[in-house]
Amino acid sequence: MWRERSVDGGTAIREACGLRTASDCAFDVFVCLSDPATVAGRRTRKTRKLAIRHGTAQRRRALFEEAVEIIEREYANDLELDAIAHRLATSRRQLQRAFAEAGRTSFRTLLAEIRMRRAHELLREGSLPVREVAGRVGYRQAAQFAKTFRRHHGRTPSSLRRQGPASSGDHGGPTASAASVDPLSGSRAERSPASA
Repeated sequence: MWRERSVDGGTAIREACGLRTASDCAFDVFVCLSDPATVAGRRTRKTRKLAIRHGTAQRRRALFEEAVEIIEREYANDLELDAIAHRLATSRRQLQRAFAEAGRTSFRTLLAEIRMRRAHELLREGSLPVREVAGRVGYRQAAQFAKTFRRHHGRTPSSLRRQGPASSGDHGGPTASAASVDPLSGSRAERSPASA
């Protein structure tokens, strides 16, 4: 179809898609060619979705993976999306797209998940006060850390710390079931009878 367009100036494609002008065709030609239902149904612009090129998807995947490496290395620092985009020689918007399309998440969400995972590990060890753990994972205010931790793990950081390393898998309440959900991976894990 692309050869046909270059030979006759796009007339056949415009007619097949029901478009009147070349500018309409420039926007819609890829959708029209990739989706035969477009020709028959004459969808409006609002319902069309352009496909992402393979090279674009690969580049966004690479950007996402490089950004994740930076975040996992420097999660305790004050990280900003603009700064990471600058380090990766891309724009803020391109990096946001990489997070959305390749990672199915956002920068802030991923940063919080990484920080909460590390905080959970530090609190499970039980040797550091909550305020110190908050600072080590990148929070300046312990209250904001506690609020985020509770949202992610369903319990306060001090309650996890008080339980210590031996019983950190159990939430400690009377409603704890024999199969608990791992707060980091979301997978269900069977507990041994000794810890139930």
